[in-house]
Amino acid sequence: IYIDQGPNAGGWALYMKDPDGIPIELFQMAK
Repeated sequence: IYIDQGPNAGGWALYMKDPDGIPIELFQMAK
């Protein structure tokens, strides 16, 4: 699990990788 910048400026999202190595966005919060 890692934290990365979300698609929206000033926001953040939490991702985890599925077994195929594809990032899955769990949730996103805008500040």
